[in-house]
Amino acid sequence: MSARADILAGLTAEGTVGDLTPEELVDAHRDEALAADGQAYPGELAMLRTLVRTLRTAAREDNGLPEVRRLLVSHAADDGALRAARADGPDRVSTREARLAQLLDAIRTWGGRWSSGSVQQLRRATGGPVQRGTARRDLIELTRRGHLAQHGPADGRYYTLKTRKDGRP
Repeated sequence: MSARADILAGLTAEGTVGDLTPEELVDAHRDEALAADGQAYPGELAMLRTLVRTLRTAAREDNGLPEVRRLLVSHAADDGALRAARADGPDRVSTREARLAQLLDAIRTWGGRWSSGSVQQLRRATGGPVQRGTARRDLIELTRRGHLAQHGPADGRYYTLKTRKDGRP
């Protein structure tokens, strides 16, 4: 049975198919679709589009070559980690890890202040989940992993990329 058929069955049943939740069923369907379009892991195409857009901008600047190099190295590291996780994992990279890698790539690319609202805007543009809670949890997780610094009060919180002492990310 395909993931699509499982989802349809799950929606007509009590909300689960076997021990799978509707969210897990949708993730399985997305993974089937991604496999069909040749992506190595969920979010690969969106990550590449973001990188290309930013590289075009950086390449136009007078001294953009160092930034282009930095972005390419950063992307290669993220891409390699996701490909390795897929090879080492049971059968696929989790959509959460791919989503976090895509968000971190965007933050590294554009820099600046990031809030759950700005993450939601990014995901509307790239077709990701736009729920505020998911955006907030993703920012908190990247902070917990040491990639971001948290700033501001609870009602105006924002995050920035942690940088080394010499000011480089």
